[in-house]
Amino acid sequence: MRSIRRLSVVVLLTLAIPASATAQTAATATVLGTVTDPQQAVVAGAAVELRDTGTNEVRTQATNSAGQYSFPGVAPGVYKITVTMQGFKTVTISSFNVDVNKSTR
Repeated sequence: MRSIRRLSVVVLLTLAIPASATAQTAATATVLGTVTDPQQAVVAGAAVELRDTGTNEVRTQATNSAGQYSFPGVAPGVYKITVTMQGFKTVTISSFNVDVNKSTR
């Protein structure tokens, strides 16, 4: 009888693991955008910094030739986005909310 209970617990735990792993895939979002100058021309090579204001974790990347950037797998929370490029004024969005399973521009 004991071995049947133990086996039942192992089977239940094994079945619970894939369910929890699947739930985690919908726990993030994507932050994306396009950097443009005052004349609306795209700015390639601009540095984009995404900072989690809760944990202070920082992710950075440069815009592509179309001025676009994308940060996939972003945990929900409040972020600060800073864009810098030599010859241009630095732009900061100090309170940017990211929600689960959404693409945020």
